[in-house]
Amino acid sequence: MDDISLLGYPVRLGALQQQRQDEIVREFQLLAMSIPESRTQVPGRLLELVGVLTSQFAAEMVEPQRLREQAAASGVAQVDLSYPVRPGMREAVLAWETMMREVDDYCRRGTLLALAAPAEVVALREWTLGEFLRQLDGAQPARWSGPV
Repeated sequence: MDDISLLGYPVRLGALQQQRQDEIVREFQLLAMSIPESRTQVPGRLLELVGVLTSQFAAEMVEPQRLREQAAASGVAQVDLSYPVRPGMREAVLAWETMMREVDDYCRRGTLLALAAPAEVVALREWTLGEFLRQLDGAQPARWSGPV
């Protein structure tokens, strides 16, 4: 397998998901700066994971990001995205999935200022990560069937 395909990726929901992730990372950056010992807890682990993902997979994210932005600017509701498979991708996806579930829990409990992710954003994240894992296991891509 050379690529992971996300067929029918919902552009509007993807933008909401990205906005939420950006908000969480900013909040964790502030927490990590204000409470140095927090680097051993969730904020530090999330920031470390974001750093690792960015350094390992930044090049693979450029084209899908460009396509999402282009689709949004054109008013297109869905777009097909492709990500090259790289060594360590499975581990990175599993780590991100675990971390985001932990972050969701912190948000639901009110530990963070960020609100809990809306159900449709959680559904998109689970589908996206699930597609990466399924396709890494050799399955064919499944088109997004949720709301756009």
